[in-house]
Amino acid sequence: MFTSLKGWRTFIVGLGLAIAPSALTYLSGIQWDQHIGATGAFFVSGILMLAMRFITDTAPASKE
Repeated sequence: MFTSLKGWRTFIVGLGLAIAPSALTYLSGIQWDQHIGATGAFFVSGILMLAMRFITDTAPASKE
């Protein structure tokens, strides 16, 4: 799945974690930090990065 992104998937997920909360707050006007808080945000990002470690099997930015 997403073979053409091999080596870049973790970077894309990390970038999404950095940008998504601000973009969602700007677009929807909902203050996400009031709903999940800082601890929840760290938990979600940690779980996503752990999942990416199991999904990915290459070094960053390499195709092999």
